Amino acid sequence: MNHIIKITENDINEMTKRAVSLLTESLNEDGEDFGVNVKGELTIDDIKQGEVVYHRPKDSRDSNPLSVINSLMKNGFSREYTGSNGGNMYGPGVYNVYSLRSSNDRATGYGRFIVQSYVLGGFKDFLIFNIDMAKKVYGDEWPIITQIKKLMPSRLAYKVLNTVAGLNHCMNNNRTSYDIKTSIPAKRIVDVLGNDIAKTKIRGIIYSGGHDGNCCFVRNFLDVIPYSYSKDNGKTWTVGITDELIWKAGHDTDVDAMLKNRVNDEGKKMFSDVAQKSINGFVRVYKNDKSNYFDVATNKLISDIWFDFTTDFSDDGTAEVVYNGNKLTIQKDENNFLIVDEDGIPICYLEDLPKMMS
Repeated sequence: MNHIIKITENDINEMTKRAVSLLTESLNEDGEDFGVNVKGELTIDDIKQGEVVYHRPKDSRDSNPLSVINSLMKNGFSREYTGSNGGNMYGPGVYNVYSLRSSNDRATGYGRFIVQSYVLGGFKDFLIFNIDMAKKVYGDEWPIITQIKKLMPSRLAYKVLNTVAGLNHCMNNNRTSYDIKTSIPAKRIVDVLGNDIAKTKIRGIIYSGGHDGNCCFVRNFLDVIPYSYSKDNGKTWTVGITDELIWKAGHDTDVDAMLKNRVNDEGKKMFSDVAQKSINGFVRVYKNDKSNYFDVATNKLISDIWFDFTTDFSDDGTAEVVYNGNKLTIQKDENNFLIVDEDGIPICYLEDLPKMMS
């Protein structure tokens, strides 16, 4: 006799969650991939459960002093943004401070505004050199050597512990003095790991630096959600987060997996590198030291033309590019892309650019 078992939508959702959980556990045990990040729907309250960090972007270059802030509040952080506005000492990621005093005392070389963000998931799986914070996150497993063993496969932990000297005495607990620089052992660990850092659980690093004070480096751009900004060094704050960014915080995924391994009809990789996420519907892609735009909506490049330099597409549908040494502006016009002058007057269609420049 056949029995019919009725499976509801809730049953399917629960089975899916369990499958993802088992996959994540399996990957973590093997130490091969710790980057599975399943978010789903997020609310403002969910985002505000994260740890607060502060970031000073460089001032806008255009006439609108808030253009950089507005872009962050709509699109969040990206590899392209931090490439021109942040550091790169520990690799690609978002460089912040975790105390407002650090953002003010050590603000030389940065912009006038402070962006307050939340780190999704808090500082779990961060390499933490601050003793109090390490105890808060890891309890009795707070010593840095124990953290290393916890966050890395045994092979990599052994390599780090036998290469980087002085790890028993490299932590500090002084949030007001910048004399003890734990940025040095942190950098040595990152250097020893190299590309193998992707095989660890390390989501970021909490350390003290000589220039910026109490620092927080976050590897995944999508884990840092800009929420508000201040014009007066943190005395007052304006909430700027947009509904679009809230949605992206729950649904954005790293586009590397989608594009980085894409091949052409001949089986060769189409791109040598790709941006970590789309900005206003376009992902910057790279090949032979040139760059182009991949249109997420059409699932293809906007043209066969590769540029010497590109910027992200802005909210008004424009992007700055350099082609054969000439600085130009691309304007998206419905289904077409135009080259326009500084007044926005069309010069030619994008596909006609090589002919026009010749």
